[in-house]
Amino acid sequence: MLCFTAAENAGRTPKILITARSLDDPSVLLEVIDNGPGIVGDDSIFDAFVTTKNKGMGIGLAVSRSIIEAHEGRLTAVNNERHGATFSVVLPISPDQISGHDACPE
Repeated sequence: MLCFTAAENAGRTPKILITARSLDDPSVLLEVIDNGPGIVGDDSIFDAFVTTKNKGMGIGLAVSRSIIEAHEGRLTAVNNERHGATFSVVLPISPDQISGHDACPE
């Protein structure tokens, strides 16, 4: 649901790109890139009860960051050059997850 929030009021056809790739350390990087209005303000968007919606509770990003950090990951957000923002999630991969385990068991 957070993905759709980003692009819903930008005056453009909403577009969201989700990418995933492995990093060298070993971890995985997930990015959600949208063409919405971008982020207004600073890192406070991750604080509890911060919202830009009339009926929003402002807990979605705070809870998301807490869950990700509980798994030794990090969640960040930056504005894109033209439109929108990119939210990045980096999560560590344990050695047993990359040595011989099938990611898609039958």
